[in-house]
Amino acid sequence: MNVNTIFKRKSDEEMSEDGIETGNRKLIPIISRHGGGLDENDYINCKMKGWCAKITEGKTKLEVANI
Repeated sequence: MNVNTIFKRKSDEEMSEDGIETGNRKLIPIISRHGGGLDENDYINCKMKGWCAKITEGKTKLEVANI
């Protein structure tokens, strides 16, 4: 599967909207060769622990909002 994504730090506003437990980074798929991709303004929440180079994938922004 070929996917181009952007991995970036969440803004303070996004952190307060999503909650600290959802993570401190976001993964934004730009181009997905196979699959439906995500809706506009949606992203995958990620928790990054830089001191041990560990990234954990979480739910998308819309999945968190629907809970």
